[in-house]
Amino acid sequence: MTAADVVAAVTEALALPATAALTWVGMRVGALLERKRYGANIANVTVRVDHVVCAVVRELEQRAVGVLRSVSKDARLGDPVKAMLRKAALANVKRLLGNRELANLAKALRLKLGERANAVDSSAGVDDVRFDEFLARRIEAAVHGLARQRQLSQVHAARRDAASRVAVTKATKRI
Repeated sequence: MTAADVVAAVTEALALPATAALTWVGMRVGALLERKRYGANIANVTVRVDHVVCAVVRELEQRAVGVLRSVSKDARLGDPVKAMLRKAALANVKRLLGNRELANLAKALRLKLGERANAVDSSAGVDDVRFDEFLARRIEAAVHGLARQRQLSQVHAARRDAASRVAVTKATKRI
């Protein structure tokens, strides 16, 4: 047995395990890269959706809610009015996102949308309902965020007013 025969036998014996190991490593690297790409895709799509949702919520708050509260006796919105506003917000979000962005969002969320994916009434399937629930949760979060901003701005305005009154009082005491 020559050295060439030994090398050939060792190569033949190690070829299958080495190929299997390299295949396994390649699959793991591919899965890792896919997870990173998927995470980045979700982040990008949800940021775009959040921008659209915030714009829609602000628009509805500025246009519709003020008028509806002025008509109401106690400046509160009833449940039917809130449901109407939710449907309007959902329809506006879907309209502004468009079919292409809705498809990107569905792909990022790994949902399959039916033909009626951009309709307000999603009776096409379970994934359509889950998709609408996702958007509805984003809308609710934007509404609560807007209310929180309004509360904080009122608190800051009250603090500024109190600080200016203290400053005026101190200035008048010096005179």
